[in-house]
This record gives sequence, C-alpha cells and structure tokens, in this order.
Amino acid sequence: MFAILTQTFALLTYKIYENVIINKILYIFGKPNWLTSLVYQS
Repeated sequence: MFAILTQTFALLTYKIYENVIINKILYIFGKPNWLTSLVYQS
C-alpha cells in the first residue's frame, strides 16, 4: 500500500515538474497562449 502511494506521489510530482519545464520553454520561445493552453489541457 505504501509503495503505491509513494509511486503515485512521485508521478504527480513529476507531472507538475514536467508542466513547469514545458511552460518555461514555451515562455522562452514566446509561443502564443493557445499553445500553452493546449499543453495544459492534454
């Protein structure tokens, strides 16, 4: 049970981290807002 919780938490943390990195890359390259929205929706 604990292993499942740890794995889920690690996955959630990774997904949040991944979104932050993608957002920073999009910001650096100055992509339009609709593309950022598309990334967050998927």
